[in-house]
Amino acid sequence: MTSYTLNPHLRFLRRTDDEVLISRGSRSIHSELLRDDAGGGVLADLLERLRTPADAQALTEWAREHAPGARLDIPAVLAHLAGKGIVVPAGADPAHTHLRTVFPAPAGTPEPSVPVTVVGDGALAATVVRQLSASGLTAAGATVREAPLPAPDEVPEELFAGAGFVVVALDRPDSTLLHALNDTALRGKTPWMPVYFDGGEGVVGPTHVPGESACHLEFELLTDSSVGFNGHVLELRHGADAYGPTAAAPAHQLEIVSGLAVEALLAHLAGGERITAARAVRFDFERMEIDYQDVMRLPRCPACGPQRAPYRNPFL
Repeated sequence: MTSYTLNPHLRFLRRTDDEVLISRGSRSIHSELLRDDAGGGVLADLLERLRTPADAQALTEWAREHAPGARLDIPAVLAHLAGKGIVVPAGADPAHTHLRTVFPAPAGTPEPSVPVTVVGDGALAATVVRQLSASGLTAAGATVREAPLPAPDEVPEELFAGAGFVVVALDRPDSTLLHALNDTALRGKTPWMPVYFDGGEGVVGPTHVPGESACHLEFELLTDSSVGFNGHVLELRHGADAYGPTAAAPAHQLEIVSGLAVEALLAHLAGGERITAARAVRFDFERMEIDYQDVMRLPRCPACGPQRAPYRNPFL
């Protein structure tokens, strides 16, 4: 028989015997008032009892002793509380519990069991893999796979075709490779997200969903149009000798950028599509600034335009 306990990621405030305020934090969007409309007077005490693990039999015995006049269907109450994420199985993985608390799935929705591929050879890719493995995603049934960076002209189709989501993590930008990966993702219709360091700036996203969102070419064109000294940017991007020996970003910067990438991926798999949906997040560590870059779709994108319906003049 399964034992349950209160969700450790939630806060419980007793208002009356029949009302308990439940929230993640002072300003959290996850907040609700749990109320016993029948006025049995035992709801708050029941939740207090569940601060320590108990199964249905133990709770039934507790109810007989502490609330002999109350008519409680303990298994039904436990099922209701568990369905709302208020109680969790005792000993459950804390990371998985946090994942389900932040990104609650609708009733009956299965856990995300998709294969996630992290492409990269450097320190950022290793950090993303480590954080993903500790995020609760694997406890939910998903698999995290690692793949080395391919050459731009040798990107295998199965890199995207065999994955539910792909994260491309680079210690420094590689425009040619990213465009080659974009073309392969478009053919395989696989969602993917670039995350990389460009000097003192960490770039996360956008999340590219072929056929639904802007592709990487549209993101790069928009970026070029908003940068001053455009000629310098193009020289740095395409210069074969623009980089010296490879050096990873400091460990604390790797953790910050990788952490947001993991959060964006989890939100996408949970159906939230927040953070990097049609948007890139830029951490400028030199200026200590965070910028958000919204990405628009081009009417005739050379890369992903052929996958859309033919463009029609709005005046015809």
